[in-house]
Amino acid sequence: MSLSQAFIFAAGEGKRMRPLTKETPKPLLKIKNKAIIGYSLEKINNHPSIKNIIINAYYLADKVQKFINLENNPKISLSYERSKIETGGALIYAKNKIDLSSPLLIINGDIIWSEAKNFCEISYLWQNWQEIKGKNPDCKILLGLKNKNDIFGYDASLPNSGDFDMQNNNLYYFSNKPTNFVYTGMAIIDPSILNQDIDKKCFSFSYFMKQNIDQNGLLINTKGIELKSRFFHIGDCESYYKVQNII
Repeated sequence: MSLSQAFIFAAGEGKRMRPLTKETPKPLLKIKNKAIIGYSLEKINNHPSIKNIIINAYYLADKVQKFINLENNPKISLSYERSKIETGGALIYAKNKIDLSSPLLIINGDIIWSEAKNFCEISYLWQNWQEIKGKNPDCKILLGLKNKNDIFGYDASLPNSGDFDMQNNNLYYFSNKPTNFVYTGMAIIDPSILNQDIDKKCFSFSYFMKQNIDQNGLLINTKGIELKSRFFHIGDCESYYKVQNII
């Protein structure tokens, strides 16, 4: 089996980046004359087995559609959302465009990563998915992580900073204390998780991870891997302007 499909989240309103996002969707903001989402597409194209790329849109969806048209890439299709449904709802909504029997790469539309020469981060994540899935067949989600002190645009000094602790690919979630690792915005999932009945339309992707947590904070069906590249999270105007001089 190969990694054949990807989903890029591009529907968010980017409210923390106003006024930059007043007329431009956040993933289409340009860094060094290239849209943020363009960097992800470039990296996806370096993994040639991916033949299906889905990009969702809600806020200023016509501009996302125009961007896709200009890309002129037959691999790309739009999942147009008529209401705000967040990242978890987006995956459910796009089920008819996803092969539910094949692993799915998901990428947040507001991240950029810088790879070493002759290294493909997506291929590295995929290799680890195959190895971890082989040892843990019940694994449904593999998150790409970075240490919270090693990701641009993340304030590790905040109270209860971090998303997870990790030990031997096992992830631990705590809502009331600091943890060491941050989700980069890139993961591979088993899309069979989208077959469950969910009584809400608007919800975060994190719902799928936090459904099964034991009393020690262990995420039962989710694993993690620390990625190799430098990641840039563009969450506000300050980080947007700063990253222009780093990429």
